[in-house]
Amino acid sequence: MDGYLNFYWNSILLNANKGKAKEFYISLDKLENIQKKYLLSNLFKNKNTAYGKKYNFKNINTTSEYQKYVPITIYEDYKEYIQEILNGEKNVLTNEDVLLFEMSSGSTSNTKLIPYTKSLKQEFQNGIAPWIYDLYSKRPSLLYGKSYWSITPIIQNSLDIKSKIPIGFEEDGEYLGKFQKFIVDKIFAAPKILKHVSDIFIFRYITLLFLLKEKNLSLISVWNPSFLILLLEPIYEYKNIIMEDLEKGTLYFSDSLDKKLIGKITSKLGKNRNRSNELKCIFRDGANLGELYSKIWPNLNLISCWGDGNAKQSMKNLSILFPNVEIQEKGLLATEGIVSFPFFATQGKVLAYRSHFFEFEDKTNGEIKLAHEVKAGHEYSVILTTGGGFYRYKLNDIVQVIDFFQKVPLLTFLGKEDTISDYFGEKLNECFVKEILINVFDNFKLQPDFYMVAPENEKNNFYFYTLYIECRNQNEYFKSIYPQIRKDIEQKLKENFHYNYCRKLGQLQFLRIFLINGSSNQDYLIGCQKLNQKLGNIKPVILHTKMGWKNVFKGEFLT
Repeated sequence: MDGYLNFYWNSILLNANKGKAKEFYISLDKLENIQKKYLLSNLFKNKNTAYGKKYNFKNINTTSEYQKYVPITIYEDYKEYIQEILNGEKNVLTNEDVLLFEMSSGSTSNTKLIPYTKSLKQEFQNGIAPWIYDLYSKRPSLLYGKSYWSITPIIQNSLDIKSKIPIGFEEDGEYLGKFQKFIVDKIFAAPKILKHVSDIFIFRYITLLFLLKEKNLSLISVWNPSFLILLLEPIYEYKNIIMEDLEKGTLYFSDSLDKKLIGKITSKLGKNRNRSNELKCIFRDGANLGELYSKIWPNLNLISCWGDGNAKQSMKNLSILFPNVEIQEKGLLATEGIVSFPFFATQGKVLAYRSHFFEFEDKTNGEIKLAHEVKAGHEYSVILTTGGGFYRYKLNDIVQVIDFFQKVPLLTFLGKEDTISDYFGEKLNECFVKEILINVFDNFKLQPDFYMVAPENEKNNFYFYTLYIECRNQNEYFKSIYPQIRKDIEQKLKENFHYNYCRKLGQLQFLRIFLINGSSNQDYLIGCQKLNQKLGNIKPVILHTKMGWKNVFKGEFLT
């Protein structure tokens, strides 16, 4: 009976996205015209804004004129405009009212406030709708199950920002329209009320509780694959109290929660004696995690998560835990806009060409190309113009064009180009550091579970970079070879002239290695949250520009 009810609601969700999916399909061969039409319409709407008047939007009639008269921008170019909007000014960047500000990830720079308008939310939906339609229409078995879509707990932000406009989405589902949010409430395995559980450990336990409750789970959608691994990690530790909570409809951590919140959560949970007994049998049989998960969720068909760039290793680890489940790499979605999304029939992620106006800076020669001008094999930096009021905004995401879906580019995300650590002029770039580490690890046949480089200092003002690394299955081997690894990485880093110069001046000391003791993913998420990052938006990075990770990770410096 539950399967048919799930089919009913999932089918409504599928049909709700059919219209935008159809628009996407029928205009695949009209890429240049769609992009030009979007740009000129956007400029016309916003010609009387402060920004539009400054750059004379009303007299721009072609894409080449737009590129000639409007400069490429970065976030810092909008700070004064955003402050005016915070103060209640209108018609600053857009003719539409700003509905709210969303905070972007603060892992590589100071927290940024991104203005959201009705048009920008619609642009996100223009890209998300074809993906959702493709997801369910190409995999009919998903229609009969429940889904887990990443829920982000509301955590009090430490920034003291005065604003007449709300800051932050109430929930991740704001990317969908109101009607679709009503539908997904019917098919979510974990209720959105969990966002009010601010203690991250209790949040993870209750989320796991709801996931184990749902035998007919068919789809899991998270951002960071390591988050899902971390969420499931204590399954054996909590199995007995989970089965008791399922049987009785109770919460083990109830003493730590508000009574009203407990009542709302337990009403969603209910008593599930049959499922509890079923899980007891599954755990009693004993199995490795891959077999265990397949028995707990026999109908799980797809996991959607990041798989490009620095998330590749975590996604590989996830595929080992779920050997019989399709793992689909998400496209490139930033707080500022949506760039691409996965498609069933393609290897890469298709450009969300009906969402924003796109330009691409060729990393080989610096030339700016339009969406219909890019070439396969080339690497580009993405530039967006959106309905949120960002014009020719350099996203600092590097992508590679790997093919075309009819005339629309298929992209793969390579990494961030603005992740530069530069305390003394060393100018270390994440792509440079990433290439070094991959080559060194390959030479030693090392397969770390987690690794990240970050600057650090001691009380005597000695500054140095640290490789934070976890090697669960190669721990003793790593301890025996780490001096050579340290030496090799340092030698490669010194091929960067600026880093080498800082070393010669004594501004930076020799690279150090911090061996993490078994809790890297959990500690990394906690550390990022302390930097005001929203749990659902935390991305794995190879080079972090913030210090202090020695106080976050559990482990030791190797000397």
